[in-house]
Amino acid sequence: MPRPWVVVLAGTFLPLVGLLPWWISGARSVPSLSGPSPVLLIPLADDVALLLTSLLVTGSTLTGLVLRRLAGTHRSTTAFWAASGHALALTFLMVQSGLVLGAAVDDGPQQSYHHALVVWSVGCAVLALAVLVLMIRVSRPGAALLLSLAAPAIGTWAKLWVPHAEPWSTEAYLLLRWLPALLVAAALIWCGLRSWPARGTWPAALAGLWVLPAADTTLQYLVGYRRADSPDEWLLAGVDLFTLSLEPAFAGPSVLLAALVAVAGTAVLSVVTRIRSRVTGSS
Repeated sequence: MPRPWVVVLAGTFLPLVGLLPWWISGARSVPSLSGPSPVLLIPLADDVALLLTSLLVTGSTLTGLVLRRLAGTHRSTTAFWAASGHALALTFLMVQSGLVLGAAVDDGPQQSYHHALVVWSVGCAVLALAVLVLMIRVSRPGAALLLSLAAPAIGTWAKLWVPHAEPWSTEAYLLLRWLPALLVAAALIWCGLRSWPARGTWPAALAGLWVLPAADTTLQYLVGYRRADSPDEWLLAGVDLFTLSLEPAFAGPSVLLAALVAVAGTAVLSVVTRIRSRVTGSS
């Protein structure tokens, strides 16, 4: 296990990798304000509210994988120090963004808008901390499931690195569409099938790959829906889109790719492991 101060620094700065695309893009997107958009270290706006979840979860997941590898048998202690550092960083980011946005909004409805975004950011921060701690502490099947559930968020984060330049940006987006499926497959190969928890991880991970992208698409649509005359119309539009996004024609190819790659990779890994054990036993 690395020294505690090293883990604290890692927990403070490594998760910030998730926010790099936001910072590089200029860290400005508050269309609901009448004046110019302020610089916010985390995205606090209705059009990027779900993006905040993806960025924070991506940073926590990648950091958790790195620190899990370095922790050895001291995963609980490593998780504590990493979470301490991450909590400090998240507090600073939320305070800066909340204060700057609060100074930019007017009294009245925009104040309620500001309070709702601050509450949302706190919820995202708690989720990010939980992902970091669990990724380090839980067993391999649990960590593989967490990685699988975070795969759509990592896919969203990866797309932010693609410059908006034709024609190759379109091809890059098409390729990155399959990144969550490949991440889920890699997580399942790492998980294996040797225990009952590991076997239970497989259907749970594939179900998450089926449902989570549909839920993300629906929530993004509902956040930006401006034409509803009533809450019932707004909710009905979301239900229709969610149902459509779950159709096999839309969600099926990614799940099928993840399952095929996971099965093939697990089989190859099993054969390689048996050959190595025979070679070791014969020598």
